[in-house]
Amino acid sequence: MRLNGYAVALLTLSQALGALPVLADEAPGFRPNPALSPPRLASPAPLRLAESLSIEPMARLAPAAAVAAAQIAAMAERNSQRGRPIQVGFARDLASPLRFSVQPRELALQVGRRVGGGYVGRAISGSYVWGTAVAVGDARALRLELAEVNLPLGTRFWVYSLGGEARSFDLRLLRGDRTIVSPVIEGDLIHLEVELPAGVTTEGQGFVIRRVHEILQSRSQLMPLAVKADYCLQDASCYDASDFAAIDDATDGVIQYFVVCGSDTCICSGSLLDDNAPATLEPWLLTANHCVDTEAEALSIDSAFFYRTDSCDSPSSSFVLGPQGANLIATSLDSDVTLLRAVDPGDIPPGVFYLGWTSIRPADGTLLHRLSHPIYTVPSPDQVLPQVYSAHLMDETPAIDCFDDGYPLSHFLYSFNQGGTGVSGGSSGSPIMKGDGRVVGQLLGTCGTLPSRDGCGTDESVLDGAFAASYFLLKDYLSPGAGGACLRDADTACLLDGRFRVEVTWQTVSGSGNGQIMYFNAERAETTESAFFWFFSATNFEMGVKMVDACAEFDRFWVFFSGLTSQGFQVTVTRMSDGLVKVFPANPINTLPTTQADTTFFDCP
Repeated sequence: MRLNGYAVALLTLSQALGALPVLADEAPGFRPNPALSPPRLASPAPLRLAESLSIEPMARLAPAAAVAAAQIAAMAERNSQRGRPIQVGFARDLASPLRFSVQPRELALQVGRRVGGGYVGRAISGSYVWGTAVAVGDARALRLELAEVNLPLGTRFWVYSLGGEARSFDLRLLRGDRTIVSPVIEGDLIHLEVELPAGVTTEGQGFVIRRVHEILQSRSQLMPLAVKADYCLQDASCYDASDFAAIDDATDGVIQYFVVCGSDTCICSGSLLDDNAPATLEPWLLTANHCVDTEAEALSIDSAFFYRTDSCDSPSSSFVLGPQGANLIATSLDSDVTLLRAVDPGDIPPGVFYLGWTSIRPADGTLLHRLSHPIYTVPSPDQVLPQVYSAHLMDETPAIDCFDDGYPLSHFLYSFNQGGTGVSGGSSGSPIMKGDGRVVGQLLGTCGTLPSRDGCGTDESVLDGAFAASYFLLKDYLSPGAGGACLRDADTACLLDGRFRVEVTWQTVSGSGNGQIMYFNAERAETTESAFFWFFSATNFEMGVKMVDACAEFDRFWVFFSGLTSQGFQVTVTRMSDGLVKVFPANPINTLPTTQADTTFFDCP
């Protein structure tokens, strides 16, 4: 299953609420049996070219404290003004770009030599590898940004620290502006390695690195939560089922993630959601619109599960890396909601819990519960925190409201905190749950004008986007019909308002693959009626598909497609309402295509 509309269901919930009846639906939550779950596949190991050749970093930046004082001050000012989401890092320009340009006929002669901003090597398999490294003084964590990416499908990337575990990624993280932001590597040195697929590179392919993203906090450098006597953030490891009946499950379904917000790095929380599609187990992630509201941001997330202290108020903690990169499924300002789907379901670690949810709004006075991953902001310096717990009491007649600011009760849950617990920046997007663990909303933040407000919500209103309001936007994914939900991603188009899924495969004498959706000027080449695909290079259009709703006159949906290639390709169209599939005859290899059309197969409701 793949992602619905980059129109991204930007339907306003106010319109939906006025047009649709109130729905009552829910999912119970689910923990997959690890013994029955497919194992997480280990990615091939990198050659570690930079280490094996003892390569010095190709670029070095001085500590941010010495040369980026203005950026640090701007970040502190933004966070002090309760900017949403909270910022934890920023991009820093390299003095000279590190560029790699493929020259296929020269690669064999370049092995062991510097090429552009790195060095070329050769793997045992015979494929060619290019590696580089960037050092940033006193950095806690780094990400590289690859720009002008034009590489063949099958290219593999790794980033790693010296002697550290390598993290792999691929072109599924390619954003519309042809950039890729790498996974996070902790420490002051980041190595990049790129392995090219054998036999499919062409002259001039490559990329350039112009900047590195420095993160000023990391998950491994923690401040103990023993400060809780003076502050409202409470270690979730100190709570049990007597406080929150579903805490043992819920704590395994909440994530913390870094996300590139503009040229900065921000931090938020989210949760893994169950759905009502028993034949599949989709990696749905619920978070806030103000944290992620574009596909580019979604593709940049780097998340962690099980991020918590080893015991109550322990100074040590652990975590397991989760999804890196997601597709944007649906988003709306109206209830500050975003639904994502992890790019790679294999990034979901064993032992997680898929949180349940309910479309029924909780009653006034209901005790609600939250698990989140805030930033500790008092005193300075800021610190990333592992999982914290907070309790909230629903308040349908809040003394402090933000109705005039666009946060009405129809779309938001108002509550006030209980028992000295609270939230802080970084908690944004975290789930708020009933006692049975079912999600009823996700955190926007706090609202109030009292001089004594502390940012924790202890003397303010806490605002969560109401899941009951968001459900009109999310129901097609969380409770899909017989054919499932059309999920738009890199190689899937969703036409006619998501009623049809369109996929293309290609074939040559030496290989095959999935057609990828084109981008023009960072805009996805897809409308509700048509989509355009590339096969071998992101800048080279190969074929297009168009669908027409001809129900009014002919009681049929029409399909048309053709190509600008002599390679083989095949189009598959699926009707989502019932799963009806048509696989069109393939265009043979080395044959110029003619326009194909079908105006009879898909009848109308």
